[in-house]
Amino acid sequence: MATTIDPEFASWAVGQLAPGGTFVGARGLRAGGAPWLVTARTQAGNELEGVLRVGPVGDTDDIRVEAASLRYVSSKGLPAPVVLGMRAGTDPALLLIERVSGRSDIPLERPTGRLRTLGAFAARLSQLDAPAGFPPRTRSIAGVDFDALRREAEPQPLLQQAEAIVAAGVPEGRVGVVHGDLWQGNALWDDDELVAIIDWDCSGVGPAGIDLGSLRMDAALCFGGGAEADVLDGWRGAAGVPSDLAYWDLTAALSTPPTLAWFVEATRAQGRPDLNRPLMLARRDEFLRAALDAV
Repeated sequence: MATTIDPEFASWAVGQLAPGGTFVGARGLRAGGAPWLVTARTQAGNELEGVLRVGPVGDTDDIRVEAASLRYVSSKGLPAPVVLGMRAGTDPALLLIERVSGRSDIPLERPTGRLRTLGAFAARLSQLDAPAGFPPRTRSIAGVDFDALRREAEPQPLLQQAEAIVAAGVPEGRVGVVHGDLWQGNALWDDDELVAIIDWDCSGVGPAGIDLGSLRMDAALCFGGGAEADVLDGWRGAAGVPSDLAYWDLTAALSTPPTLAWFVEATRAQGRPDLNRPLMLARRDEFLRAALDAV
């Protein structure tokens, strides 16, 4: 991963932020690399900031999807960053969005209010009819082949049982906009006010249970069994109780690496160094058993 911004990318971002202005600097927001927090100085001497996302080489879809989703959900009044500019005609594609002040740290103690807020957000999002052209989604983090990862790993009976149930068919139900990677690390807060949901590159149109299951599993992994009920409480207040909850809990668990791998590291990077792999694996097993019992 590059730890310094490409001068061409910096120049483009400055042109979007402060036409005719100058580049002040850029700070990597993920492991010292992209996305970049870019600072530009206007001709009047004011400093402006934006977040520059760099798409994968050879694939502009992620950037196009993220830009379209951000524009759409922002227009509907949901908390998301504003798009400042997009360059999709070259490789790699670039997306510049506003910098939203807020923190995505995951608390040490179960934040019931926050989890309910996230559940309500997912419910509101699911009620939006997706515009034409949004990609179809059937699970979270669509770009990763979790089935292949399980085939290459030591078999785990609970995951195998979940696979059999999920493979039998998707429950019928309304489809709408889904974030596709909804967890606490993609939520920005000002105290306990949700100010933005970020990272929309996995978004699309699909069953509402995709995001609900993802949030519930994340809560269980971070705080133990019972925390997922807070997410459902928030959801229930906005959209009632889904009849296929257990199915989407299983789907969420299958949208993780068999060993949890980078999920553990990503969670620890959000302020939870107390969470190790054995603990999170045990919590996923508990979450899986509860869903399997409820099917």
